[in-house]
Amino acid sequence: MITNVDFIPQFRRRVLRWARKHGRCGLPWQEDRDPYRLWVAEIMLQQTQVQKVIPYYTRFIAAFPDIYRLAQCEDEVLYYWSGLGYYSRARMLYRSAQIIIQQYGGQLPQCPKKLQDLPGIGRSTAGALLASAFGKKGVILDGNVKRVLSRYHGVFGAPNQCVSLLWQYAEHYTPSRRAARYNQAMMDLGALCCTPRDPDCGHCPLRRDCFCRQNGLQQQLPEKAPPKKMPVRKAYMLIIRNTYGEILLIKRPPRGVWGSLWHFPETNENPEQYCRRTLHFTPSAIEFLPQLHHSFTHFRLEITPVYLSLPTQSFCRKIMECAPIYTAQDCIWYNLQRPHKVGMSAPVTAILKKLSQDET
Repeated sequence: MITNVDFIPQFRRRVLRWARKHGRCGLPWQEDRDPYRLWVAEIMLQQTQVQKVIPYYTRFIAAFPDIYRLAQCEDEVLYYWSGLGYYSRARMLYRSAQIIIQQYGGQLPQCPKKLQDLPGIGRSTAGALLASAFGKKGVILDGNVKRVLSRYHGVFGAPNQCVSLLWQYAEHYTPSRRAARYNQAMMDLGALCCTPRDPDCGHCPLRRDCFCRQNGLQQQLPEKAPPKKMPVRKAYMLIIRNTYGEILLIKRPPRGVWGSLWHFPETNENPEQYCRRTLHFTPSAIEFLPQLHHSFTHFRLEITPVYLSLPTQSFCRKIMECAPIYTAQDCIWYNLQRPHKVGMSAPVTAILKKLSQDET
């Protein structure tokens, strides 16, 4: 642990001096200190890099300028989140908005425990909000900060295995006043200088005392968890088209992979047999399209899109006749020319975009 408490202010000064010259500024959520906008940004920034978040954040805030608008329609929230990944974040953002309106009058709570009780807000996100939105001491420990502290103090072991020690370091260094500025500086230092590969140690403000710099262990720390073999799963995505040219989409259950997103019917069995057994129709035409691949945290999915045409016009409008295993609320006929504003996974979006381009 930190034994020389007199060094803590010096550590902060070095980091803040570096950030004034090299840190990121002008990010859209830095323009004001509106708690709602900062909250949306913090949720988007979980497990996602800043440059990818910026266009999604701008579009999202334009669609949902306040918490009351956000709490209205989950499908629309997922639509504007589509492509950003980790969709559980969008679902929890939507649920949290409803809770904040019902329990806190539409205002984000300023109590750490109440913040962490909201879906999608953990200890680090709560700390970031306390500091940036409310000017309080809020401690963060995202991936960038973990890396800086692990290298500086020579913490051996994967960061998730040493998280208790890293939190102690983070608590010691975070100031009581202007914590937001310090937190942003630490994140920028990890993102721009103390990077996962090839860190720029020559320009690091902490280089004189850094354990890894002194011992040449920049590439070894923080240690990585042993790689796991990614299992491969296979699935057919059924592109069922009616005589009006519309495509059947179903809403997935709220939990699990791509929860609450609109999707093609999916199966592991022979597509034609699945249509006969489950959807009670025999396709008039069937075509297997080029395979797609999609990686998740714990497995890799091999997707074979299958194009199917409905046999008669009688199936064209009556969703329940076409798909009696689904309720009418869980099915839509998607029009490529007049698309619905609903959330869809990246593979579904890509397939629909290709179909639309082919038509054009």
